[in-house]
Amino acid sequence: MSEQETEEIWVPKTELGEKVANGQVTGIVEALNSDKKIMEPEIVDKLADLQEEVVLIGGTPGKGGGKRRTVSKRTARMHKSGARYNSKAMTILGNKNGVIGIGMGESDDTRAAIDDANRKAKLNLIQVPLGNGSWEDQGNNDTSIPLAVEGKS
Repeated sequence: MSEQETEEIWVPKTELGEKVANGQVTGIVEALNSDKKIMEPEIVDKLADLQEEVVLIGGTPGKGGGKRRTVSKRTARMHKSGARYNSKAMTILGNKNGVIGIGMGESDDTRAAIDDANRKAKLNLIQVPLGNGSWEDQGNNDTSIPLAVEGKS
């Protein structure tokens, strides 16, 4: 099925979904600023042009030590019949204009885990305020986050 066919089949289940389907809500920022939570990933598909990035969270031992990073973290549990594997994946969605979503998915195989992570990332979208990064420059090239950020890696 093509992407257009899935858009035609989509039946909204929430009030925000109905507003998007009727054309009352036309942008992702407008949907995020509304008082309704995004509960359907199809809303994001219809409104936003997002880019997907799969984060390398897993790893396998490589030659010469170190780890070769992989897109999924794979765990195993043992049964009488053998090992049962489970995969986790993490994706980040964004439009490079202040809208970002992060999702973590889990499934029996890697592709399904990535799809699950994408679906969850579409439901976890937030708007990040952008700034210039310089007090002197008054240009409109907002490419920085104007907040103090702490973290550890």
